[in-house]
Amino acid sequence: MAVCFLVAFETPCQEPSWTLAAEPFGAEGLPDVYGNFSTVIPKLVLSGISRIKSRLVLAEEAHRRELKTLTDARMVLVEERSKLVDDLDKVLLGNDSDASKSKRRRDIAARIRDKDDAIGDYDGKIKIKTEEAGEAADSVAAIGLWKDGRELYKRREGTSLGKSLREDSISGLITGKLEDVGGYLRASVTLDTGLGPDDAVTVSEAVPYEDVESLVSLVVSKFVPALTNRKPVVLRFAVAPEDARLFVDGKLVVDKTAPVTVFAGKHSIVASAAGYESSERVADFGSLREYTVSVQLAKTVTVTVAFDAKRVASDLYFHTKHYGQTPTEATLPSFPTIGEAVAGDVKTYFIFDPERLRDKGSPALVIDDNKMNTEKRIEERRRTLYWSLGLLYVSLPLSMLSYGVYVNKQNAYNDGKLSGSPGALDEIEAWNTASRVAQGITIGLGINAAIQLVRYILAADQTIPKEAR
Repeated sequence: MAVCFLVAFETPCQEPSWTLAAEPFGAEGLPDVYGNFSTVIPKLVLSGISRIKSRLVLAEEAHRRELKTLTDARMVLVEERSKLVDDLDKVLLGNDSDASKSKRRRDIAARIRDKDDAIGDYDGKIKIKTEEAGEAADSVAAIGLWKDGRELYKRREGTSLGKSLREDSISGLITGKLEDVGGYLRASVTLDTGLGPDDAVTVSEAVPYEDVESLVSLVVSKFVPALTNRKPVVLRFAVAPEDARLFVDGKLVVDKTAPVTVFAGKHSIVASAAGYESSERVADFGSLREYTVSVQLAKTVTVTVAFDAKRVASDLYFHTKHYGQTPTEATLPSFPTIGEAVAGDVKTYFIFDPERLRDKGSPALVIDDNKMNTEKRIEERRRTLYWSLGLLYVSLPLSMLSYGVYVNKQNAYNDGKLSGSPGALDEIEAWNTASRVAQGITIGLGINAAIQLVRYILAADQTIPKEAR
């Protein structure tokens, strides 16, 4: 089947997560120096699995999980009913009076009937759920790690593994056993979904002790089919132009003539080449075992523009490529892009928009280049602003203190608490003068700080690219 990238494909949607955990591995006969491998290796396996982002949850698996949840809840009720029946028998053997025994038996019998009703409700739910088998559709779930992989799982005591996992909302558990085999480390690792032994997947590998990373990599790679629930799909590519760079899920395809094997599902295909428009698509490969993907890049429409700088001659760059010193001509793709004009240590970023050329008689644009180094200018304005704010903050307590002293002395004089001698009046007037001077200084420093803030904002504004006109 051929897939030609002429339309955009839907991107994968986010579904509820499929939670994975790992428990400490059993260890047998390992040298003491490798005793911590029982906790280190499961954490490394989880870390490797974390790169697998999604899983195809088959309808059958989802149905079985829902059925398991219902049967577990029903079994809890059955166990509670059994305990009530035992309690009913114990009442007969008690030393209570007949009236007390009769009352307790009635109460327990009523609770048993409630349990019977609840069990009957679950029987009905289980019957309906059983009849629904095959009606649900497959879904995609994001794979997440239990507690973000920071902790290893500990099973609940007194219950089955499946029930323990369901109570902790865990979809799959990595278990394992490590043992020494003739000086080699052998690991038997199992992915258990808690749905029964038939669903468990076990892989075994043996490596030298110092090659643990290779062991983890082999285990994770063998778990990929079981984790993703997807079959392998072969992709063959027909790419034009031939020198285009091709990426599948972010990985460079070195040999485009060789088939690429991926797992069924949605994958990103990106292609780019000089002089051509890049292509980026997400396609769903699921119904067939093999696809031929045709990627044909369209040539980039270019436009030749004459650039000149408003103030001084500047070196012109687009995407780090040098186009000469202004005034100069540059042939560019006909879509908006950001350029850079450099004159000494002064850099100016500007926007080239081909739409600007429509209103001009000739394809020529002028760059409004900066007067000075923007970084130095911003740093100078920042330091000046901070000093201005510092002086303002220092002046505020002096202004408030001098005004407070003046008001206090004036009120004391008005209340007759100070002598009416000329000396007292002179002191009040002196504090009044000092207060006015301090307030004037504070107001002046406040105005200066506001001005410096505006200058700083204007300097920072120079970093925003402006359109060449």
